[in-house]
Amino acid sequence: MPKLPRNLTTLLFGVLIVNVIGLWTVYLISKPAKAEDPPSISTLEKSRPTPLSDPELVATEADKITDLKEQLDEISSAVATLTAEPQTITKTITQTVSSSSAKEYVIYLGSGSTTSRDWVEVEGTKTTIDTANYPAAKNVEFQASLKILGGEVRARLKNKTTGGIFYDSEVMHNSSTTTWVSRTGLALHGGSNEYVVELRSTSGELSQLEGARLRITVK
Repeated sequence: MPKLPRNLTTLLFGVLIVNVIGLWTVYLISKPAKAEDPPSISTLEKSRPTPLSDPELVATEADKITDLKEQLDEISSAVATLTAEPQTITKTITQTVSSSSAKEYVIYLGSGSTTSRDWVEVEGTKTTIDTANYPAAKNVEFQASLKILGGEVRARLKNKTTGGIFYDSEVMHNSSTTTWVSRTGLALHGGSNEYVVELRSTSGELSQLEGARLRITVK
């Protein structure tokens, strides 16, 4: 085989090198770029700021906890007061003044019920009245709010201290609709006495005293 000239060999070798480089360049350009792997969850969690890393957020949460603790302390104190102090029921006395300058006192006696056909004292209506507090009393009115399902309910005032009964104070009602009934022109017994309301049911049905009061008018 005839030997190629040195210059031709060099030329062919150079062409070969250029072709190889060109093909490699085309391959690199046409090859799709490899997508980067997404960051892992652990990496995101590490990069995410935690609530405790924010000083302002920590301070806000601390204030909320302090406010809640103060509210709980107030509630606990209120509950302790309610459970420690006995609840008492007091009789209420109100005073009004009419245009004729006469004064009127209203004493609320209480309420109760019975099914007895005999007169019974309503425990919740006991109250002590001293006539010295009303030296110029000119009229006493007994009022009772009554209702019953059937038959009649009757109520009257009694001086529990002396046993005296105010027969002229007796009132009655015969309906299931609550109604105020009254008797006027009464006079309290002198001195300090305990009064109570007596109640009875003529039919044995439940009779209810929804409320009772005395209206005392003084000059």
